[in-house]
Amino acid sequence: MPSPVGTGSEGHGGIGRMCSRRWWSVGPYALFAARVLRVNALRITATAVVVTFGRRSSRRTRLTRLATPALTVLLGAACASTDPTPSARTRSVTAAASGTTSATPTSEEPPVTKILINLGDRTFTAQLADNPTARDLVDQLPLTLPFHDFNRVEKIAELPRPLTMDGVPAGADPEINDIGYYAPSRDLVLYYGDVGYFTGIVRIGHLDAEDMSVVESQPDGFELTIDRG
Repeated sequence: MPSPVGTGSEGHGGIGRMCSRRWWSVGPYALFAARVLRVNALRITATAVVVTFGRRSSRRTRLTRLATPALTVLLGAACASTDPTPSARTRSVTAAASGTTSATPTSEEPPVTKILINLGDRTFTAQLADNPTARDLVDQLPLTLPFHDFNRVEKIAELPRPLTMDGVPAGADPEINDIGYYAPSRDLVLYYGDVGYFTGIVRIGHLDAEDMSVVESQPDGFELTIDRG
């Protein structure tokens, strides 16, 4: 019985011829199947590319549609911020600032730190304290007042109106040769002796000892004219 794989004399060549006959009968179908698979693969790849490209295109279109109004708003704001023409509000504020600056005085009147006390043909210079009561006295000057002796330690004269006590201590112990104000009796006082502490006294100036000794020697009712220094 002959062998199904050929005789031994066929060797490898016999097997080859057998395989070639089988491939000849199967080959066309395998080639057709490979071509169909390749075409389908190309179609699938092309579809994926189209779908992907379509998605990206639609996303880009949406982003472009969304970005266009935002860019328009930003460009409009930039143009408004760089507009060199000042607005009406800016002009009004600038004008108001200019008016305020022009209304401000360039210099202030220096504070009065001295007063002149005239007795007959003699003039004494007194130093003023830096407090509200002393400045209030300056606002009343010039004044001509009759003075009287009190307790042999001070000369007193009543002022036309009271002086302020705002921002000063409630009382004081004046030094000899001080000028003071005694609020309870509205008196301007020249101290040539030691009186001690009293509520209502405010120290408002100081006179030289030599000048105060001249004032001390004056009789009751003598007049002093007091003016700004």
